[in-house]
Amino acid sequence: MSPSLYAAPADLWQCQTQADGSWQCAGSDTPAEPAFSDPANVPTQPLNTPEAVSQPESVNVSPAASAPAVAPAAIRTEDKQQQASQAAVLNAPAADLAARQLDWQPGEGGQCGRYVEPEYPVAEAGKEEEIIINADQSLTQIGQTSTMRGDIRVRQGNRTISSDEATLYETTNTATLQGNVIYREPGLLIVGDNAQANIDTSETRIEAADYVMHQQGIRGSAVSITRQPDSKINLQDTSYTKCPLGDESWKINADEVVLDPEEGFGTAKHATLRIGDVPVFYYPYFTFPIDDKRRSGFLYPTMGYSDGDGLELATPYYFNIAPNIDDTLTPHLYSSRGLSLDNELRYMNSYSYNVLSTAYLPNDRKADKDRWLVDAEHRGYQGNWRSTIDYTRVSDDDYFNDLNTGLEVNRQDHLDQIAQASYVTDNWTATTRVQSYQTITDATQPYRKLPQISLQGSQSDLVDGSDLELSYQADFTSFERDNDNLTGVDRVNGQRVHLQPSVSIPFRWPWAYVTPKATLWSSQYKLDDQVAGKSDSISRTVGVLSVDSGLSFERTVNESGMIQTLEPRLFALYVPEEDQTAIPNFDTAEYSFTYSSLFRENRFSGYDKIGDTQQLTLGLSSGFYRSNGSEVARLGIAQAHYFADREVQLESTTAADTSKRSNVALEASWNVTDALRISNDSELDASDYHLIENNLKFSYSPNVNKVFSLGFRDREDTREQADLSFIWPVAKKWSVLGRWQEDIRNNTTPEALLGVEYSDCCWQVRVAAREYLPSGSTERDSGIYIQFVLKGLGAFGQGKGLFDNITGFEEREKQNDY
Repeated sequence: MSPSLYAAPADLWQCQTQADGSWQCAGSDTPAEPAFSDPANVPTQPLNTPEAVSQPESVNVSPAASAPAVAPAAIRTEDKQQQASQAAVLNAPAADLAARQLDWQPGEGGQCGRYVEPEYPVAEAGKEEEIIINADQSLTQIGQTSTMRGDIRVRQGNRTISSDEATLYETTNTATLQGNVIYREPGLLIVGDNAQANIDTSETRIEAADYVMHQQGIRGSAVSITRQPDSKINLQDTSYTKCPLGDESWKINADEVVLDPEEGFGTAKHATLRIGDVPVFYYPYFTFPIDDKRRSGFLYPTMGYSDGDGLELATPYYFNIAPNIDDTLTPHLYSSRGLSLDNELRYMNSYSYNVLSTAYLPNDRKADKDRWLVDAEHRGYQGNWRSTIDYTRVSDDDYFNDLNTGLEVNRQDHLDQIAQASYVTDNWTATTRVQSYQTITDATQPYRKLPQISLQGSQSDLVDGSDLELSYQADFTSFERDNDNLTGVDRVNGQRVHLQPSVSIPFRWPWAYVTPKATLWSSQYKLDDQVAGKSDSISRTVGVLSVDSGLSFERTVNESGMIQTLEPRLFALYVPEEDQTAIPNFDTAEYSFTYSSLFRENRFSGYDKIGDTQQLTLGLSSGFYRSNGSEVARLGIAQAHYFADREVQLESTTAADTSKRSNVALEASWNVTDALRISNDSELDASDYHLIENNLKFSYSPNVNKVFSLGFRDREDTREQADLSFIWPVAKKWSVLGRWQEDIRNNTTPEALLGVEYSDCCWQVRVAAREYLPSGSTERDSGIYIQFVLKGLGAFGQGKGLFDNITGFEEREKQNDY
C-alpha cells in the first residue's frame, strides 16, 4: 500500500530514536520519553485521537490479545545481549553479502565450508511466547494499522523476521514486510524481497527468496517460499542443492517442492536433476531425503557394462511400509540375459531383526535356464532366548559368477542354511541348531548337522574360600551328507555324543600367574556306512592335564616414560595316546601353526580328534608402551618341546610325528608412527631355522583419505602371494584407489581393480576397471564400472560393494558420510 495513505497529520508527532536512547519527535522541540514505560500502565480503552504515532524501542504483543482497537502495546526494553548476538550474525563483516545472509562459513585449507547459524534464546518452559517488535520509526493508526521503517525486527520465541519496512494489520493480525526480508528459526534461514506473515498461525510467505536449512546443509532459491504452520516449507519454481554456496555442480529444479523437516524428506513435482547445465533425469513426481529418515520412492539407478552381462541397468524402488517394515524392489536388466526382479524385505520389532532377499531371472538367454536366489536372515532376542536363521540358496553353482546382484548376500563356496535357538544365562548356555549347506564349487560338501544340541557353562563359586573353577561342555550332533559318490571313510554318517568337563585353580599375582587344569574328553559314536572291518559303535575317553604359567617384568627405558615389559610363559600339557583311527572327521581340522597355537590344549578343532602329546612350550614376549599406555611394538617367540611321539593325526594314513621339538613361531608388530604399522608372523624350521612360512603386512594411513596396505604371504614350496590395496590423493580433489592380488608362484592374478575418483564438496565420481577370476571358474571376466555420488542425494551407478574390499574404504565412507 502507498505510504501516503498513512501519513500523519502535521500536528501529530513523528519520532526517531536518538543516540542516547531518547526520542526526537516532529512538532516538539525537546526529546520525549515513551508514553507508557510500564506494562502495568497500558490503557484498556482506545485513545480519543484516530491515530497515534510512537517510536518504541521494543514492543510486546501478547498472542492472546484480541481487543479490536487496542492502543499502542506496552513498551519493554529487550535484552540487549540477545539483540547484539543476533545482530552480530546478521551483520557480520564478509566480502560477499549473499554469503553473510546465508550464514555460509568457507572452509580453510581445502576443507569444505558449512552453514553456521546464530544462537537463539532459550525458551522458558510453560511460558507464553510474546511478540517483540523493534523499529527505528513507527506510525500507528489505532485499531487498523501500524507502519514501521528502519531496522525492523519482529521476534516471537525462537522465530525472528526483519525487513526495511513493515505494516501490521490489527484486525487480521497479519503483516507485510518489504525490503531485505530475513526470516529465521532454528535450522532455517530465508531471505527475500518481501513477505506476508500471519502472526496467529506463524505462516510466512516470502517472495524472490533464497533459503538455507543448516542441519541438512541444504540451500536453494524460489519465486516464493511459504513456511507453513505445520513446519513444512513450500517452494514454488525452485531449486535445491547441497553444494556449497557459489557451486552449482548439481541441483534439482522443480515447479514445486515441499520440504518436511519432521519426516526428513522433500517432495518435488516436475523435477529435473541437472549436473552442471545438463539435465540428467526428469521425474514428474520425485521424493528425496533431507536427512536419514525413510520414505517410499525411487532410489537412484545403477548402470554399467561387463563382458559377461553386457549393459546393465537397475532401478530400485523403496517402499516405506511401516516404521519397522520396508521393502526394496529392483528391476535389474541384463542386455545379454534378460530382466531379473530383485527384492529385499526387512522387518524389525522389539525382539527380532529379519531380512528376506529374493531374485528371479526367468529364461536367462545366455544360460538358457531360469535363475533364482533366496536368502533369509533372522536375529532374535527375547529375554534369555536367542534365535538365528541364516539361509541361502541359489538355482545353480554359477549364479554369483554370472549375475551381479546388488542384494546383501554372503557369497561363499558353501552357502549356509542354519536355524538356531539358544537359552542364555550368566553361567550357562543351551543351544539347538540345524545346519545344512549348498556347495557351489567342486569341493566336497561338509556334513549337515541335523540336529546339534549343546550345553556349555562355567561356575566359579563351588567351594567357599577357593578359586576352584568348573567349566563344562556337552554336545550331541547327528551328521549327515550324501555319500553316493564317496568312498572309504568319507561315506560314514552317524551321531556323536561328547562330554568335556574341566576344573582349574587359577593363582594370580600382579607379577605372575599359574593355572593348573584338568579336562576329561569323553565321546560316544554310533556310525552308519562304516568302513568294512571297523566297529560302528566307538567310545573314547581321554584325560588332559595342563599348567599355564607366566611372569611379567617391566622397566622404564627412556626419559619420556616409555615402558618395556618382559613376559616369559611356560605351558605344560599332557594328553595320553588313544587310538582314534576309526573315528571319521565330521567337523575336525588342524589349526594353522601360529604363536598362539602352541599354547592350545588340542592341536585340532572340533571334537573328533584329541591330539596326544607330552610337551612343554616355552614362550617369551616383550612389549613397548608409551607413557599414555599405547603400544609401540611387541615381539614374541615360542617353541614346544616334545617328550613323546604324536601318533594321532588328522588322516589315518599320515605317519606319526616323531620330532622332538616344534618349529619356532615368531610374531612381531611395530607401530612406527600413529599412521605406519608393520606386522609379521613367521614359522622357522626347528633344525636349521630357515624360513618356512612368512606373513608380512605394511599399512600406512595418516588419515581416512590416505590408506596404503601391502601384504605378502609365502609358504615354502606351496604358495607365494601378494595383496595390495590403496586409497591415495594424487592432486587436489583427485584420488586413485585399487586392489591387486597376485599368485606369484602360479603367475596368475585373481583380481585387479584400478579406479580414479574425483571429489569436491558437492559431488563425487568413481571410474574403475576390473579384471578377475570368478570363484570356481577358469574363465576370467572384466568390466568397466562407474559410480556417481551426489552429496546429499546418494550414490548411483554400477559398483555397489565393488570397492568394499579395498582396505579402509568402508571406514572412509562412514566418516565422510556420503
